Amino acid sequence: MARLSTGQAFGEVSRASAAQLLGGIPADASGGALAQGSINAPSLQPRATPVDTFQRVGAPMLGGPPKIFAPPDLPNPGQDLANLSKALGGFSSTLQSFGETWLANRQQEDKRQEAATGALVGQASRFGPARGIADLAANLEKAAALGNPDAARMLQVVREKQNSSVGRYWLERSVEQNAIQNAALSLPDRIANTSTIKVNGKDVELNTLSSDDPRYLQYRDEQLFGGAQMSPQGYAKNQGIIIQAQLQADQVQRKKYNTAEAGRLTAQVAVNRQSIAADYISVRGKGNDVYAIQYVGRALQQEIDSIRILGVPEETKTELTNKYLEGFAADVVSAARSQGFAIVDMDAVLKPALRSVMIGPVDQRVKADGTPNQALRLYNTLGGEAFLDQVAARANAAQIQDNTQQSQMAGIQEQQAYDARLAAALPEGRRSDPAAIKGFFQAERNRAAVEPDGIKRAAMFSQLDASERQLTETFVKPVQEQRALWYTQQLANTAGDEAARNRLTAQLQADLAADRITSATAISIQTTLSAQGSKEVRTYDKDINSRIDKMSKEWEAYSGSPNSYGGSALADFESQALYKARDDARRKSQDTVYQAIKEGKDPVQALNQLWTNSNFGLRRREEVGGTQAPMYENGSQLMKKNTGNWSRSTIAPRDANNLRGQAKVRPLYGAEAFATDVDAFLNGTPSQNFRTLMKTLTTGPGGQKPSEVILNQFRLQGIEVPEDVRQKIQALDGQEISRATPARRTAPQQNGALAGVQIASRALGNLLVPPAAAAPTVAATMRPVVAARTQSTVTPQARVDGYMKRLAYIETRIRNIPNAEGSPGRGYFQAFPDFAKEAIAASGGIDPRDSDYNRSAKASAAWIRVYNKPAWAAIRAGRYDEADRLLRNTWPSLPGGSQAQKPEVQKAARKYLR
Repeated sequence: MARLSTGQAFGEVSRASAAQLLGGIPADASGGALAQGSINAPSLQPRATPVDTFQRVGAPMLGGPPKIFAPPDLPNPGQDLANLSKALGGFSSTLQSFGETWLANRQQEDKRQEAATGALVGQASRFGPARGIADLAANLEKAAALGNPDAARMLQVVREKQNSSVGRYWLERSVEQNAIQNAALSLPDRIANTSTIKVNGKDVELNTLSSDDPRYLQYRDEQLFGGAQMSPQGYAKNQGIIIQAQLQADQVQRKKYNTAEAGRLTAQVAVNRQSIAADYISVRGKGNDVYAIQYVGRALQQEIDSIRILGVPEETKTELTNKYLEGFAADVVSAARSQGFAIVDMDAVLKPALRSVMIGPVDQRVKADGTPNQALRLYNTLGGEAFLDQVAARANAAQIQDNTQQSQMAGIQEQQAYDARLAAALPEGRRSDPAAIKGFFQAERNRAAVEPDGIKRAAMFSQLDASERQLTETFVKPVQEQRALWYTQQLANTAGDEAARNRLTAQLQADLAADRITSATAISIQTTLSAQGSKEVRTYDKDINSRIDKMSKEWEAYSGSPNSYGGSALADFESQALYKARDDARRKSQDTVYQAIKEGKDPVQALNQLWTNSNFGLRRREEVGGTQAPMYENGSQLMKKNTGNWSRSTIAPRDANNLRGQAKVRPLYGAEAFATDVDAFLNGTPSQNFRTLMKTLTTGPGGQKPSEVILNQFRLQGIEVPEDVRQKIQALDGQEISRATPARRTAPQQNGALAGVQIASRALGNLLVPPAAAAPTVAATMRPVVAARTQSTVTPQARVDGYMKRLAYIETRIRNIPNAEGSPGRGYFQAFPDFAKEAIAASGGIDPRDSDYNRSAKASAAWIRVYNKPAWAAIRAGRYDEADRLLRNTWPSLPGGSQAQKPEVQKAARKYLR
């Protein structure tokens, strides 16, 4: 009788153990009535076909190259019972029907179990990869411990399935199925993104292993199977996915290997080419031109032929061949530079070598008549002689660029050496000594004169001229001007003292030799000394004194009249002007007489001409306008009219002379605007316009002291300055407020072969540096007097407008910046998206990122009004520091913020505050 089985076993497992399996699936059921009842035998006794249900299926061994084979005949759930029912169907139709029905239901249940378990494992996979039930449960436990309710629910389901033999079977199968699918899908990307792997404890570059290298195959399968063996069912079901993943990974690896190998071979080709170029230049440098051409022809041909057998794709071979000649030309230029050679005739050096290289089959390179096959010359395939001309032209350009860079470096080095010599010979303490400066430049010119390179020599002299002009302007000229003033003052003591004149003459010659005075000053002073010592000139002293006395009486009479600068009271500067005018008149009169006598002219006529054409610095109000109405409304308008720009740091000399004269007799601009500018000046935050104005009025011919300018303007405007404020203003005179630091030296200028040698002249700006620690209440002391004459018009809205303009200046310099590089801030106020939404709501639909400044400012101000009411109140009241403190979290560029702008930017921005 045939042995009947309700299940199957794998391998050599005993069939007498545990409950039997239906197709490998545990059957958790007991026998029913049908199984327990008797079977009524029919009248016919058919003979049943013997059934062999004892099947063994060996699991395929994994690891190593994939081998495609037919899937094993794996157990089919319920197949034994189905076969039994088929065999016994002839005995009972009921039994046959039962078997078929049971089998169909069982297969449907298996599909449902498999789908449900697969869905569970798929959802649980988001908590981490799992190769088995233990991994799956551990991942869910971690997530559940962190409070994830989905993980806790799925963990409970997994526990229940673990306790069921059928559930455990499907759970293991689904986990394995999910793991292999995920590993197979990600395998090509992991191979592509891996650079090194461990082989026997050592790092190995993955791109150095071919796709059939055992080390690569082992790594690939470890990544795919995780080092675990797969069940026969899992491998059978996923065989197509596994093989496809392995093939795709091998394709990725082949591409990586080929790319790396091509790079290595290409680099070796470049190294060999550079070596040939270096040898070629070395041989030519020794005068062996013929041998050099022969050598380079053989070497280049050998390299071109070797490219044909490289283990790289054909397109890579073609590219290497086509670019070889041009690369060799560049290598020749580089080799010549490194060996210290200059190629004079690039065509003669390159073209014979490049023409010799041939391509194509070796047996076709020479024709039957013994002549070379010109069609197979490489340069002919690339364009012929025109191609060689282009290569030579590029090589020439490269050599010129190299020479220029070398010259620039030489110039920079020369500049550095010059700076070092300058610092050693003329430290800061000696740069006010004209003799030391003169001696240094004389030594430098002697050094430049012996330079054999004409271009470099000319550049050195140009450099010295520029440097000497800069040092003279910065250090020598102030010394010469101060010394000239001293000599002018000494002339008052030499008029009747011949010994004093002799001493001053000797001192004058010494100072001229030491370059402490200019030759023009020396001639002028010496002329005056000669005139003072001339007996002929002294005979005209009575006439000169008479003229001076008359001029003095007229000036004194004018100074005491209502039409003068100070009205009926004599102004201090009017007395000083008269004192200087008497001195100037006497000296110029004596010089004029002396010169007239020397030239044989009539001294009296010369005196008359001098006194007719000169007022000796005494300028009356009517000579410059005679009205006290302000010339301009404010400093900005003054700058506009005198510079052509609303803010410029320099006023032309002609306009500057006019302003200096006008400032003595009339207000330059409105009282309130002037008081505001003075207030900012005393507090260390002057506007650029006021800085420029003060620089103009306190320097040059007719310039006054800062206190004279400011106090005279207040007097002309009818403003009474309290004594304590007057003292603060007068304290400005003792400070070096017209001195500025030299501008930074610019980058060296290109100049032929010695580009970069020349020194850029350091132009000294006569910028006015205001006192930094002035008391902030000075302007407040003067403003009540101003208010008596002009009503203040600073409204809360004006303060808001000024504050927003200042804020935009700090943020963007009042520019509409889109910040395309990725920052979320946009517009004049760098509004972020959330801020923009709130500002749009607060302003009734206006976007703070609008391209129109007024609309952008209105929206941003509306945000402050709605969302930061204390800051809004502080701005309207003029408490700007308090507003900054309240708003710097929104705009961190404000003072004290995390991204506060530099002090000079903050200072410049305050000019917009009202």
